[in-house]
Amino acid sequence: YTAYYWVMKMIYRELLNRPFVALFPILLALCSVVFFTLALVFFFQSVTDWQMSPSGSRNMNKDCVFLDFYDNHDVWHVLSAFGLFFNFLSITMIDDNISDV
Repeated sequence: YTAYYWVMKMIYRELLNRPFVALFPILLALCSVVFFTLALVFFFQSVTDWQMSPSGSRNMNKDCVFLDFYDNHDVWHVLSAFGLFFNFLSITMIDDNISDV
């Protein structure tokens, strides 16, 4: 839906009327893509296996990667939360110049 909405904004030239106003939502969308990409990196690092026994899965655990407290799973949650935040923020700000159209 988000990609469709952005494409429709570009087709009907709503983003081009005031390019400086449209620049901030575009930067927020780029931040969203960056955070989602980083989150996917941590998501695909397998540190547990739910099909193994608890002791076998525990042996797959890795050391904490952030502040000696947060492991890959926690970092994935934080990065995806930032990605969602920037995504929703860009969606809410994309229509800030709609009154001038």
